Amino acid sequence: MTIMIKIMQFFLYLGAIILLYIGTAKVLTYFPKSASCDKTGNETIFVLASDEYFSHTEIIFKLKKHQKLFFETFPDLLRGNSSGYLSFSYGDRDFMMDKGGFDDLNITLALRGLFINTPGLIKVGHYGSFSHSHAKTISLTSECATALLHNILNSFTKNKSHVVPFADHFHLYYVHYYLAKKAYNLWHTCNTWTGDRLRQSGFRMGYWTPFASNVTSQFN
Repeated sequence: MTIMIKIMQFFLYLGAIILLYIGTAKVLTYFPKSASCDKTGNETIFVLASDEYFSHTEIIFKLKKHQKLFFETFPDLLRGNSSGYLSFSYGDRDFMMDKGGFDDLNITLALRGLFINTPGLIKVGHYGSFSHSHAKTISLTSECATALLHNILNSFTKNKSHVVPFADHFHLYYVHYYLAKKAYNLWHTCNTWTGDRLRQSGFRMGYWTPFASNVTSQFN
């Protein structure tokens, strides 16, 4: 009987922690940092998320708008091709290297990434197109777009001002992975990385955004 009580207590505590985690994230969406980048402009970026909660968010730029900087930073990825879009997202290294991804979720990797500090990677994808139905379209000034881009690039690990590629990834010619400065854990996830980049660059955004909806809801 004592063992059963302890098991029940464990699951009650676990449930309370999960509810507190979800509830805190939800409440913080109602008290975002006020925006300095709240004016429409001549540039467009996109925040992509396939669903509201368990999705991996990405920030997408039109490549031609920042062609010179992109070519200088990612020459091996772009190889002189100035068409399309450049996408940035963050995640746990081992989870990103697992080919199953969200479609074939490796529970062990997912739990380890949440509860242990694990190395983070930044995924940079060069796409000709993407599904706009899952994206928030954001009009902004060139100054705000540039501030966001530099904030993103400052989250990369660098060696003499150059971003550092992750050498052991399975190679796709249109997607490269780079070392991130910060580790991945329960408090610093793919979506908090996205939210941090946007908030620190002057966008209206909650102070902690572990779920995709915490990010995308600010652009409804």
